[in-house]
Amino acid sequence: EGGKGRLVNRTVRVSKRRWRNIERKLSSQNVDAVTRTTALEIEADTKKSIQSGPKTGRIYRYVRRGKARDSAGRYVKGRKATITVRQHQASAPGQAPATDKGALVNSYRTRKLKVGVYRVGSSMRYARVLEFGGRRMKPRPHLRPAFSRGKAKFQKRLRMLLEVD
Repeated sequence: EGGKGRLVNRTVRVSKRRWRNIERKLSSQNVDAVTRTTALEIEADTKKSIQSGPKTGRIYRYVRRGKARDSAGRYVKGRKATITVRQHQASAPGQAPATDKGALVNSYRTRKLKVGVYRVGSSMRYARVLEFGGRRMKPRPHLRPAFSRGKAKFQKRLRMLLEVD
């Protein structure tokens, strides 16, 4: 499912039509456990895609102005220098976003809405722009690919649970 308002999130649940068939065969606790496990894996996969992998986008340098130094490390009177404090390599369009300070990764949470229904999402406003793109930026999908991978695992787990009981 899509996001609500400006936030980006996905909901993990069994469809109502299928729920009736599953409910006859399984306890709601079993289904809730499978749903919770899948939702937590989607959250972890989303965070991993942001934090890992090569990023091939633009390199940003964060600089400050300071006093110039000579080869011996002494300050040179009257001269200024640009000092690179740190740099960040962004992701290219189509890649998961590159982490800079970790705010996006730390904002992803899994929340239980009711038995068998969990929502994975971010509270950061720019998560939606990164996921779907904006006026001046192409998408950097990270939640949707994780959700697709998790959906296949979820279906497989439910099938296995139905075969066991």
